[in-house]
Amino acid sequence: MKKMKYLIMGAMLVTSSQGTSLRDSIEDTLNSNPSIIAEHINRDAYLRYVDQEKADYLPKIDLDARIEKGKINRRPDTQPPQEGWTEYRGWNSILKLEHILYDGGLTPSQVEEFKHQYTSNKYSSVQTVENTIFSAVEAYVDLVSAQELMALSQNNIKIHEEYLQIAKEKEEISGEVLETYQVNSKYHDVLDRYLEQENEKLTALSLYKKLVGKDLEGDICRPIVDDTFVPATLKEAVEVGLRRSFKIKEQIAAINQQREKIVQERAGYFPTITFKLESEYDNDISLEENGREDTYRGSFNLSWNLFNGGKTYHATKKEELFLKEEQKRLDEVTQEVIDEIKTAYNTFHNKKKRIDNLGAYVEDNFNILKVYKKQLADGTRTFIDILNAESELYRSDIDKIEQEIEYILAYYELMNKMSMLSDVVLMQDKQVCPKYEFVPRDTGVGEKDQPEISEDLESLFMEEISLNDEPTESLNKNEETPQELKEEMVIEKEKESIDTRLDELYNTNSQSVNTLSLNSKAVKSEYKYTIKLAYLNNKEEMDKFLQTYKYQLKSKKVEMIYRGEEGEGIKLIYGQFKTLKDAKKALSKFNSSLKKYVYIDNIEKYKDL
Repeated sequence: MKKMKYLIMGAMLVTSSQGTSLRDSIEDTLNSNPSIIAEHINRDAYLRYVDQEKADYLPKIDLDARIEKGKINRRPDTQPPQEGWTEYRGWNSILKLEHILYDGGLTPSQVEEFKHQYTSNKYSSVQTVENTIFSAVEAYVDLVSAQELMALSQNNIKIHEEYLQIAKEKEEISGEVLETYQVNSKYHDVLDRYLEQENEKLTALSLYKKLVGKDLEGDICRPIVDDTFVPATLKEAVEVGLRRSFKIKEQIAAINQQREKIVQERAGYFPTITFKLESEYDNDISLEENGREDTYRGSFNLSWNLFNGGKTYHATKKEELFLKEEQKRLDEVTQEVIDEIKTAYNTFHNKKKRIDNLGAYVEDNFNILKVYKKQLADGTRTFIDILNAESELYRSDIDKIEQEIEYILAYYELMNKMSMLSDVVLMQDKQVCPKYEFVPRDTGVGEKDQPEISEDLESLFMEEISLNDEPTESLNKNEETPQELKEEMVIEKEKESIDTRLDELYNTNSQSVNTLSLNSKAVKSEYKYTIKLAYLNNKEEMDKFLQTYKYQLKSKKVEMIYRGEEGEGIKLIYGQFKTLKDAKKALSKFNSSLKKYVYIDNIEKYKDL
């Protein structure tokens, strides 16, 4: 049972940790990336150069051995003890030990040279690894960016689909197709952005797999930006960067390596002293089939070149010039590191300021859109104003997200330029990445912004309640709201009078006049505003419009219809108002289904009709 309990707990832990943080990705990169593994192997290989040169500190022991068989034909002028052909066979071995006691500092210098070569290669390799890690950071952050931008675009596509539906409904009523085209244009622009973001995500996923060595698993989240690693001033950042810079350390090691080459060339001015031990064992060769001969020798040997035509001198001067070259390269590398740190540091703080500014920019656009929607409801804004405001808010949201992502990248780039990227990432606390959910902000007109019920409607409602108790029963039975009951009773009150006025409207002779005043009063100069209801192509469309909204319009307010000559269309307006406040008050009483199509207009343009 205990084993089963542990298995269940382990499975729960695995399930709860499906997300992949930046630290997880970098750990996988360090363990799996082929180029990083290759750099480790290359570093180990360079270390063998040092061990190879250290072997010269130890003596060298050689063994030479041979088995020999031969014939000798002797023909001396004097009487020898033996003449003619003689044969011999035997063996000979020589054991030699040789140790360099002094070589002018050549051997120690060669060891130090390869130590510096290993150090230089090590820092170059570390810099390559750091750059690979930064590329993995970029790939991960690009995926986070694509995730957030795609969610934003998906929400914006949904918004434009709703606007498109409204535009099509309005087109069916008024016959105007311009707003439909305008919404379609904005919709396709957002959709194109989304498709581009989708392609960028696929590219980032491919690069992520290449760098990390495996596919991305689970959810991802924004990496940590720990400001405590960022020095307080630029001067401190430069100082820390110069102390830690892998590029500078690599170049310093290259200078030290070059110094050792000068030492090696100068060793040619000094003698070489060696010690040798030699043992020779001979059987039937030296003594020609006459037994064994053993020889033991020990010697100190001195070898000193006294003149070689100035070769050593010129070789030394050559290496000294190469040393000056490497020293100048150090100045160049140092300045390059300083410039990189300055740029990265300033960019990081600039991005931070821009995020604050873009946050205010987004908030302003959000408020503008919210006000525009309120004004659209009041009739002082057009549909295209809303579309343009939505587009501006969408672009500012994209700019803000991209700036926040660039801020994260600027942070890790600064860490990379200061040669502390991998340390900072691996020192982070373990992140748990939840599933990303985009939460859209509500830009609509809230309940607090909705117009209150007029006193007339309130008194009418109370009057109906006092005369008849049935609405209370209906409220309890059908769970209708008081607002719904008020609207229903007002509609019933006005049905009869509106139908009568519409009949008068349809039966009026309008063939010889352009302006029809239903209430027999002309447009007065003191009136400045009206509410434009619709622009209709013919009487059939007008009939359809008035029939659709006849219960939402007070017939006594439908004061003027302009009818042009045959085929020129019909303009239907509602009321005459001295102030914008009065017009807004009248518009606020419209039903929401009608309110989103109409708007407040300047009555000046209708006075000449």
